[in-house]
Amino acid sequence: MPFEFPKIITEIYVSYYVFQETQVISQRNNNLNEYYESLRNNVITLLEHVRLPNGSGGGQEKLAHENFDTYLSKLQTLCTPDGYCSDESNRPLYETVKSALQDFTVLPTPI
Repeated sequence: MPFEFPKIITEIYVSYYVFQETQVISQRNNNLNEYYESLRNNVITLLEHVRLPNGSGGGQEKLAHENFDTYLSKLQTLCTPDGYCSDESNRPLYETVKSALQDFTVLPTPI
């Protein structure tokens, strides 16, 4: 008859293993969040001088942490899937953004 570990030892081992895996996942999640926040801050710094036309009543919108996602969505509407500006009236804005981001290097995700 083969030797079997007592049930309590098996449960402790499994609990410890799950705890370790949870710690690894938590650390990776923290690393990814820090990477994203750093990337976001760098993009905000590079584009802080670029103002987008505000569709609701005129004016211009400046990039900030509060409007990061909507600002990027608006920028995406300036480009075709090929990465070119399709509307000539937006060409100056497109060229400004392109120039601001041309030397921006994205490092590999540290996971």
